[in-house]
Order: sequence, then C-alpha cells, then structure tokens
Amino acid sequence: MKQFFIGLICFCACFIIDISFVSAQNRDVVSLDGEWNFAGDPDAKGLQLGWGEKGLPPRGKRPAIVPHTFNTHTGYYFYWGAGWYDRKFQITQNQMKKMVQMRFEAVNHDAIVFINGKKAGGHFGSGYTPFSIDITPYIQPGENTVTVFTNNEPSKKSIPYMKSFDWSHDGGIIRSVNLIFTEPQAMHTIHVNGIPAGNGGRAEIAIPFIDFSKINGSKTWFKAVITE
Repeated sequence: MKQFFIGLICFCACFIIDISFVSAQNRDVVSLDGEWNFAGDPDAKGLQLGWGEKGLPPRGKRPAIVPHTFNTHTGYYFYWGAGWYDRKFQITQNQMKKMVQMRFEAVNHDAIVFINGKKAGGHFGSGYTPFSIDITPYIQPGENTVTVFTNNEPSKKSIPYMKSFDWSHDGGIIRSVNLIFTEPQAMHTIHVNGIPAGNGGRAEIAIPFIDFSKINGSKTWFKAVITE
C-alpha cells in the first residue's frame, strides 16, 4: 500500500524548493513506443468477452505505432468508444529483481491495463494526464504481453466534462509508454503545497513511496535546499 512521508518547511519569501533524496537509486527506463497492435471495439464487448485475459481476436488486429490515436483510421474519425492495444515486451532475469512500473504519459479518456492476461490497474476520466502502474507481480522472465483497453467516450466524470471542448477527441494511447525499473525504496512524484501567510508561509511536502514497507524510517532522511 502506498504511504507518505510528510514534511513541513517554513519560509519567508517566494522560494523554489528542490528535494533531494540521499543515496537515491538510479532508474532504468525502457521505451515501449513503436509497434503495437490495435483492435476496434465498436460494440463495447471486449471486456465482456475477456480480451484482456485471453488476448485480442487475431482477425480484428491491425498494426499501430504508439503514440497513436485510433481516430486517424478510416471510419474512426468521428468515433467515440472503445479501442484495444497489445504488444510483447521482454524482461530479463536481472530486471525481475527490480520494482517495475509501466508509465503511460496519456491514454484518452479511460484505460485498463492487463499484463499476461491479468488486470494490473487502470486510469479513468483524466485522459491527458500521466499515470503509472506497478506491474511487478504480473511479469515473468522472457516474453510478456501488455493489453490495454481504452475508451474515449464522453463522461460526466471525465476531464474535460462530457463534450465541453473544441479540439479533437483523439482516443487511444496518445502519448509515450515506458517501463521504469527501480529499487523497492523508490519514490513516486513528490507533492509540494505552498501555503502563503503574509510575508512568509510554509511548504507541505508529501513523498509517496512505491512500497512503504521497504522503508526504514529511522534510517531515512531528506534534505531540502531552498533557493531564491
């Protein structure tokens, strides 16, 4: 379960706050951009038929280069609905020792991610924002398969709201995809909330860890460097 280390820093002007984690581990990043497969799902039956678990129907697949929008395909320009992607990727024995995240820079609007036929996670309603899914429990040495359900249908829970925008409603995996390999002690994105108070103020810093159970709080410390 993801937990947070929260710090509080007082400051007396408008500063930029740079947080450095002592003895930070390097991250290895492997791009999954490039050749994928795409399959349309105009009847929205793919989830019911188990495409995420069983794989996409071979007769319905076509090549796609990710980043990709299915709205560029013939007959899909005005399409609002479901679309599926899949591809193979390799994991080495050494990479099996790492924490592995799959990071999507954007999937519009909704996404459900399956790894080797098992649901690993999802992201809903915010099709222009990045998200990461921990796929460590689902990978295996050698060949692996990622299958992604996408849906660009308007929704009262989506951002932008319903059809309240005047740009293309591009659906699909519209931005880059990467595998990120880290040690179990790795952090997610740091959240800094500046709270002004007269001529001064304070900064609340929340640091979410990928696996808080791997963190020894008595031996973990952070340094905040405040510069004008």
